[in-house]
Amino acid sequence: MQFVDLEAVRRLIMEQLPSRARWYARETPVDWNFSHAASALRPARDQLGELAEVVLAELEGMHIFGEQLVAEGGGATKLIAVNAHDGTIWGIDLERDDAPFFNSAALAFVETFRLFDAALRAKSVPLDELAQRFEAIEPADCTRSEWRLLAEYLIESLAPAVTISEAEWDARFEALARSPTLAAECATYLKLGPPPEMDDYMPESLTEMIIAHGVDATRLDPELVEIGTMIIDEPDRDELRRRVLAYMKRGKALVRAILVAQRSLYGA
Repeated sequence: MQFVDLEAVRRLIMEQLPSRARWYARETPVDWNFSHAASALRPARDQLGELAEVVLAELEGMHIFGEQLVAEGGGATKLIAVNAHDGTIWGIDLERDDAPFFNSAALAFVETFRLFDAALRAKSVPLDELAQRFEAIEPADCTRSEWRLLAEYLIESLAPAVTISEAEWDARFEALARSPTLAAECATYLKLGPPPEMDDYMPESLTEMIIAHGVDATRLDPELVEIGTMIIDEPDRDELRRRVLAYMKRGKALVRAILVAQRSLYGA
């Protein structure tokens, strides 16, 4: 049974939000696409087809009006939907077991989007005010929202950068080989990060996503297994600087070890 005027939601999105927008969250591109609202909102189950059966029970009543793409597809991808039963706004992420909550209503979503857009594009709102201003929009639900997580992530960027010398990075990198377990090595690798001279580093890459699974031995889905196989088959880029090449080779070796461990734990 539908209780929300979906046509009113569609018009609100079309009139108050840009069709497309790009933000940079600590240098990572975040793309929004609200062109879904150009026509009648479609049920999520219709749009996802067979995938809907393996995603979420919460899809019931969801109607899609937008999409969020992080790191040009290298990070999370979420469809943005309104629940036709109560008007709440949720994300649909095929890589997650739960639906990420955004807002209690479409108007609150619009107000929140415009707040973050002012901070990240127009630069008219200080980053350190985002969490407080968002709480004013969503006083009851702010702590469980994806927006609160994004605000905290952005505020972290205001802290003084912690620099590490090349010698210290070398010492920590060499210590990786002495990690007692694969999980410990994966955790240390992710915490260490790239060498200081790696200027094209992209956080939350697919390689890092797979290595994160190695920390707690959670099962990789078939798509990540396929991606992992492609990663380890890629030729080494010998033209890279010594530390960068060593870092990337170690990441590739960890992906290989994780795939082997996954076959042992879960079968082919």
